[in-house]
Amino acid sequence: MNDHMKYSDLVGLIAESQARLYAYITSLLPDPDHAHDVLQNTNRVLWEKAEWYDRNVPFMTWACGLARNQVRAFLRDRKRDRHVFSDDVADLIATEAERQHDRADHRLAALHQCLDKLPAPQRQMLRDRYGPEGSVAQMAAQRGRPAASISMTLGRIRRRLAECVRRHLTEVDHG
Repeated sequence: MNDHMKYSDLVGLIAESQARLYAYITSLLPDPDHAHDVLQNTNRVLWEKAEWYDRNVPFMTWACGLARNQVRAFLRDRKRDRHVFSDDVADLIATEAERQHDRADHRLAALHQCLDKLPAPQRQMLRDRYGPEGSVAQMAAQRGRPAASISMTLGRIRRRLAECVRRHLTEVDHG
């Protein structure tokens, strides 16, 4: 793969990661303006260090590591501000935030696997309900069923998905 392709792929990964990176940074820096500044610096560093990105490492792991370094640099520069966490506290929070991101990735992967296991009509019901402008009333009218019946069916599907996700996560934790 040529360098241009690598950089275009990286641009896509950076763009897709913005919300999660911002959430990670705000878990370390509660001030949204500071977090935004650090996010911009992180984006700059991601681009500058693009040639060192190893595709065998999950992108968010790499990006969060660079973001963590940018947070440290920010904290170091603002050390006199009593509202900023010490390096030790920031490290503890960062470690926990990274663990939570990993857990969220596992949950999302499990949810996708469980959704794939649902019968097609149940997947369609979920798309109809949780898609743009989806509502139980609209579904009831389209299907000629009472809204209460639709709600009960959706509740059963959600419980089935939740149980499936729990099983998958238990297997990951114990497997």
